[in-house]
Amino acid sequence: MVNMTEEEIQKMLNPEDYQSEVVSFNILGLHEAALEIAERNVKACEDRSSLYEAVVAAISNKCYELAAQYADRLRLTQNLNKGDIHIISLAYNYAGRHPEAYIHCRQAVLRDETPDCTDFYSLACRGSKIHRLDEALVHILRAFSCIKPPHNYLFRKVFLDSELADVWKHSETSSPNLHRALVVHFQNWKSIVTINQFAEPERMVDHADLKQIPEEFHILLTSCSVSTFETPPLKSAQNPELHRRYLKWQDDQVQPRLLAFSNYMEKVTKLLEDCQGRFAAFQAHKGRFGAARVHLLEILRKSPDADPSKLPEIPLLAPLIAEFRNQFEESPEAFVRLVKSGRVGLSPEKVAELPLANRNSALAALRVARRHQLLRQHDQAIQALSTCAKIWPWDEVLLIDLARSLSEAGHAEKALVALDAIPPRALPDDVRKQLEQNINSKNWERISLSKPPEIPLPNFREFHPGANQEFLQWLEEAENSNRSFNP
Repeated sequence: MVNMTEEEIQKMLNPEDYQSEVVSFNILGLHEAALEIAERNVKACEDRSSLYEAVVAAISNKCYELAAQYADRLRLTQNLNKGDIHIISLAYNYAGRHPEAYIHCRQAVLRDETPDCTDFYSLACRGSKIHRLDEALVHILRAFSCIKPPHNYLFRKVFLDSELADVWKHSETSSPNLHRALVVHFQNWKSIVTINQFAEPERMVDHADLKQIPEEFHILLTSCSVSTFETPPLKSAQNPELHRRYLKWQDDQVQPRLLAFSNYMEKVTKLLEDCQGRFAAFQAHKGRFGAARVHLLEILRKSPDADPSKLPEIPLLAPLIAEFRNQFEESPEAFVRLVKSGRVGLSPEKVAELPLANRNSALAALRVARRHQLLRQHDQAIQALSTCAKIWPWDEVLLIDLARSLSEAGHAEKALVALDAIPPRALPDDVRKQLEQNINSKNWERISLSKPPEIPLPNFREFHPGANQEFLQWLEEAENSNRSFNP
């Protein structure tokens, strides 16, 4: 039985919202009693609800064949929801009916227009079981980008899960193409490597993992949900040496898989970095010149010498590229300083030390604005951004930042004027409406373009939904027609 306070037990037995006996007994750890009640309920009234609880109770008791039998019956009922289909898939998975488990899991995920992390995670596990390893790798990487509380434990569990072991092994020899890189990349992937560097906290395991865990450690584990187990604090305190060795065993499984993940994401990152020129050409073609400018600066930022003579020849961006080359010709040192200071900006005093072309450039004004924004100096940021906008009136990213600074300084009407200056093709209507709401409410927590993403992509932090796919289509058409943008 799980460790619970008297207050928790009473709340469980007398819930404010309706809670069935089966659920209550399962949460209390009384799985055999829960299964008896579930089977009695099915005999009394076999419907979707009673069969669902019977599947859950059977899984909790490790009666996997029985769970699959109830799942067969549940599958035949009417009006199944996503949760019902997922539990059917889980039952089939534990019973070894892996093709059926995969089909039902996929069916559940496809029902949802916005799948969450557990959907992708489950589909990755099911795909791995039937050796669809490429597909499973894509699903598990997509899961990372949408993990949110209360599912943060998945960031660590994913590297211990025995059902995904073959997926990480496969990633060691797999090389992403551009399409896959755009699908699976997410900006903070290195933070996942960091949080998995240590053996603690303990990672949850599930029924499938029990077969891989050495028998000596099973005494530590207690059920914490229908399908997961972990060591309660009392057990680890009573068996400190055993628990230490268990954590060591977990870490020994995790580290090779973590390295495989890191190496694969480095390949993804390198591929996307190498495509910044193509991304810039695409953005310019779509009339999003501010986004194109960000891609060009990303190329320069990653270049050791930031030499703009190495930028691709993109006709629509020729004036901007010429501007950068002029600044570099005047002073490579000054231009490099401007390029490399994008994250933290530069003070007006530092910019004043630069030679004329660099000092009076739009890029210099942008860096000064960035420094003022970080210091929450709205008036000074507005002045710098206004200067920049006079030189780059076509830059929608810059104008959004100007609108934000004006809004935060209490100048809503001027902020709307700045937003109106952005051409329709450079900003989707729904994004424009959201920005108008942000201006009126001064709530900009979820909108920040002054600091570019780690790797700019065509969708530009979802400002342009669907742009990644549009880019691939555009690229294919460009290559087929031998269009000359030469990046």
